[in-house]
Amino acid sequence: MLLRRATACSRFRILLMLPIAVTLCSCAESRMFDQAVGDRSINGFREYLTEYPDGAYVKDAYEYIEEIYFRQSQQKETAEEMNDYLREYPRGRFTKQARALRKRFAYQAAVETDTLPAYRKFLREEPDGPLARDARARIEELTYRRAAKENTVLGFEEYLRQFPAGQFSVEAGAAIVRLAYLSAAGKDTIEGYEGFLGEHAESRYSLVVNERLAFLRAKQHREQERD
Repeated sequence: MLLRRATACSRFRILLMLPIAVTLCSCAESRMFDQAVGDRSINGFREYLTEYPDGAYVKDAYEYIEEIYFRQSQQKETAEEMNDYLREYPRGRFTKQARALRKRFAYQAAVETDTLPAYRKFLREEPDGPLARDARARIEELTYRRAAKENTVLGFEEYLRQFPAGQFSVEAGAAIVRLAYLSAAGKDTIEGYEGFLGEHAESRYSLVVNERLAFLRAKQHREQERD
């Protein structure tokens, strides 16, 4: 009889203590979660998820982890970091922002380098949008500048091949004619001037070339008569 009473009392005490144990457990979970929130630490949230895989704040913990991951990637300001986020969270809450930032950071990297390969790399990765138009315009400008620096017919012809209706097409065409004239004048032969007129008959140099050509032909004719 006494044994049954003792057992009943023990069970009663256990039942009384269950809410206290649950409350203590809940408080410990809340403290751990709040600590992770205060620290803004991915590791803190991961430790919480390990300790409480079915806890009350599991969904919130995963959302915090994603947000912290995104903010840390954003602060590094590189397209590679944005790609890392997008690979980790292809349907995440910050996917749209990450794609826009990836494009912006990639363009900034191209601008800092300011070379043809850098802008072409950007266009391979981001072929659309206003920044792509800016990149194409810069590629054209750099291509023309390179041709102007080289100052060769081949260089300007390459520019026109890539940009037949480009913003520097008139200048490139004029440069080709000028260089062709200088080449003909440097040779100062009938064949050289005739070749120039065959390609640039309507150019600004046509009059002077025709006059020089007439002089050389007359000179040649006189020499032939003396022979």
